[in-house]
Amino acid sequence: MNLSYQILFSLLLTLAAGLGHAAEPAQDRTNPPALSQNKAIPEQDFAAIERSVRQAMPSTKINAITPTPIPGLVEVVAGQNVLYADTSGRWLLVGHLYDLKTARDVTAERKAQLSRLDWQELPLEAAVHYGEGPLKLAIFSDPDCPWCRKLNKALRQAEGIEVWEIMFPVPALHPEARDKAARILCHARPAEALARVMSGKALDGEPPSADCTQRTLQLVDQAMAFGRAHGVQGTPTLVAPDGRVRNGYLPLDQLRAWLAQGAKAGREAAR
Repeated sequence: MNLSYQILFSLLLTLAAGLGHAAEPAQDRTNPPALSQNKAIPEQDFAAIERSVRQAMPSTKINAITPTPIPGLVEVVAGQNVLYADTSGRWLLVGHLYDLKTARDVTAERKAQLSRLDWQELPLEAAVHYGEGPLKLAIFSDPDCPWCRKLNKALRQAEGIEVWEIMFPVPALHPEARDKAARILCHARPAEALARVMSGKALDGEPPSADCTQRTLQLVDQAMAFGRAHGVQGTPTLVAPDGRVRNGYLPLDQLRAWLAQGAKAGREAAR
């Protein structure tokens, strides 16, 4: 066995040993431990490190720099991105950090934490409300999005899910969606109007008044601005009451399970 194979074999053994700890009691992933647990860096030194990293990345909008459990490595949050840099600001690491002892993707957990949305801040004034039940769901949805239409059809036939479908047109893909969203919100029965549009049918009734159209277009624009500011890049984007965000369509059984995770975590936290 040559040297390169010996090294590869040793690495595989190390990975296997680390992943063997996955059977240990699971940690609460709804609130993953913060990375800022490295006590080896005094506060005054960390201030200098932070300046070095910011100077080394002047064109990057950095939201936060915090220590990690790994000596000499800091976490750099830039928007929805999680990067790592050495304390001199010279080296930048782009990728995922894994804890082999607990078999956790620490970077993925951190990104999920950063992407959470406060339910109370959602632009529900631009939402169509339908359904009822113990499970709650908000969706950033485009009236002309094929996957949004598929999800809407499934949710209208489902039981036990209360839905707020936030109008979030993507004009670059669907030029008429913004006007459709405004008309839906102006309709006397918005849930019926949404169902009709999502079924590929034209809206019935008289066109809304200019005042209502102007008001609802403003609500739609505010929802679009909110979504862009919080990393919503496509539709459908799902939001659970505990703030978890998931991009894309989910079959109904998987969606129920995803929503139930948050409900279960909330009950356990309340004990």
